[in-house]
Amino acid sequence: MKRRLFEALKGRKLSDETKRKISIGRKGKGMGNKNGLWLGDDICPICRRDNVKLVYDHCHKTNEFRGYICFACNAALGMINDDVEILKNLILYLDGQ
Repeated sequence: MKRRLFEALKGRKLSDETKRKISIGRKGKGMGNKNGLWLGDDICPICRRDNVKLVYDHCHKTNEFRGYICFACNAALGMINDDVEILKNLILYLDGQ
């Protein structure tokens, strides 16, 4: 069901109230988790780690929902301000160029 929710929301502009409701997920048997969704077997589409808490990700320019990614990847995108050029430079740096 959560996968269908993800597909239905991808690319849509969402109100702050809708984002708040979406970000309150379920962990275990009915324990609310304000910081993200615990989707069990799902994996982060960026780092491919599994069994991680996924958080709401959106574009800050358009406010469009992009998907659910793990907290670490969300923080990394935030640190570089979603800037593709910075990301390219990081890759070059890691490759030793």
